[in-house]
Amino acid sequence: MSSAEFIKDKICVVTGGGSGIGAALCRRFAELGAKKVIVADLDEASAKKVAEGIDGIAVRCNVAQEMDVRRLISVAEAAGPIDIFIANAGIPSNGGYEVPNDEWDRILGVN
Repeated sequence: MSSAEFIKDKICVVTGGGSGIGAALCRRFAELGAKKVIVADLDEASAKKVAEGIDGIAVRCNVAQEMDVRRLISVAEAAGPIDIFIANAGIPSNGGYEVPNDEWDRILGVN
């Protein structure tokens, strides 16, 4: 099965879709014929910019907040059953084992 056949007519959700690799994935899914691409990002303006360019749906979503993720799923499922979910959102760590507990919890909550 080719990439195009795998993506065609699918509902695709991409977190961290407002920039970088996430935005590239959103654009590629649209090019390959996805039924709908849901562009989720903490930065709503960047999500909207990507979504407008691909006839997608922008959703502001902090993936570390359960209610935001539930809302994202609800919006996506309104377009149809979710076929592909790319958990691309992530944040870096500035230290190894010396990271304070609160920062560690925040990193794990997103990544």
